[in-house]
Amino acid sequence: MIAILEGNVIDREEDALVIMVGGVGYRVHAPKSLLLEAPDGEVLRLFTHLVVREDAQVLYGFATKEERMLFVKLQNASGVGPKLALQVLSHFSVDELVRAIAEADVKKLSKVQGVGAKTASRIVLELKGSLENWELVAHSAKSDKIGAAVSPRSGPLVDIEEALFQLGFGEREVAPVLAELAPELLNLGVNEGIRRALQALAR
Repeated sequence: MIAILEGNVIDREEDALVIMVGGVGYRVHAPKSLLLEAPDGEVLRLFTHLVVREDAQVLYGFATKEERMLFVKLQNASGVGPKLALQVLSHFSVDELVRAIAEADVKKLSKVQGVGAKTASRIVLELKGSLENWELVAHSAKSDKIGAAVSPRSGPLVDIEEALFQLGFGEREVAPVLAELAPELLNLGVNEGIRRALQALAR
């Protein structure tokens, strides 16, 4: 799994950047905000997610780990695939999207091209519970081109959940455990938090 990609922006397409890394050009699909801000010829570091299909392997890149995590989470909602998840993240910042889901603002979510009222309702219904303890906060400034600052309370939970997904656990298993243990995990380091979450999942 390609988790981070760092290289020079050598070309851009309508919905993707081409990043040169070690003599290899990677086509990375990205939200519109990143496509507009990425500087030609300069080094860019992205948090990436590889989607493997029968006919292709498609790489998606994001300015922050939180954007990448929401990209993965959105696809847990029925009827939402990678393209539509990217469309949503092109329309909203991280904090705007989390707030819209938390407030069950179906009308706001429905403004995204391709997201009707039914899909927006499913996004709220299927994701609201898993985002309640994240308190994700994004800022517009990205001085290092990696990503935004986040609430220090949200960081450990993001890293712990991502690690659990990498270990093969699904959203349905992970979400309730993190919700239950959130106050405890926020006071632990990431490694200890992962160990504590694994103990809970083994029960």
